[in-house]
Amino acid sequence: TQILGLNDANAQLESYEKNIKTAESSLVMAETVVNDMVNITNRMRDLVLGSAGLPVEPHEDSNGDLTTSQAQEILLLLDNLADLGNTQSASGEYMFGGTQGHSAPISVEETDNGVNNSIGGSSSPRQIQISDSQTIDLGVVASDLFELEGGGNIFDVMNTFVDGITDPDISDEELETLTADTINALDETLDNFNQALTHIGGTINVLDMTMATNTDMQLYNDMMISSLEDVDVASAITEFTMMQSQYQASQKAYAMMGSTSLFDYM
Repeated sequence: TQILGLNDANAQLESYEKNIKTAESSLVMAETVVNDMVNITNRMRDLVLGSAGLPVEPHEDSNGDLTTSQAQEILLLLDNLADLGNTQSASGEYMFGGTQGHSAPISVEETDNGVNNSIGGSSSPRQIQISDSQTIDLGVVASDLFELEGGGNIFDVMNTFVDGITDPDISDEELETLTADTINALDETLDNFNQALTHIGGTINVLDMTMATNTDMQLYNDMMISSLEDVDVASAITEFTMMQSQYQASQKAYAMMGSTSLFDYM
């Protein structure tokens, strides 16, 4: 019975071990993607600051739209950022989609007023159990990364900035205000990314510690199973038979004593 119980315990530990390895692989990938997001956002921040100190000199691109070199690069970086936000895992689920992992969390829509980016997916991350008492978040969600306080998201802010710097009629005062608002939004987004990285890193540490505990428990169970399986069966049967005989003798003695009464001595 003990051996069966220990084998069941080890089977459960092996299941948790698979969950831990799956979670760690996913979180390491998420950490890499978020770091790429940080690099892209820092580059956009540099471009915004550079645009603030340059005169707006629009020219026409191949589509006939007014644009600048800064605006062109920002739009490309935004596309890259959206692609990273829609990163899929090896299983095909969207990494930042939360519990709605089969739907792309970031959608892009062309409207009469320009490009509109919306942040979808779940507000809750997927979870996975790694021990009898521990369940961890499997990453972060897109809304935690890209949405801003007070509404809106970094994609809308950057598209508004591009519209502004490609407007030949924008005043210096308007450009200054637009730049300040955009920098604030970028800084808030970078803060979101850093919080996500802190959360992911902390979770990876928890996984490492849980894996170590898991391994120790499996080793202990294996030792217990080995000690039980290595019992000298012949000796154990002999000892069991002797104990059984003693027990039966005790039962008979008790029965004899229990049937004795005062009348037996009269």
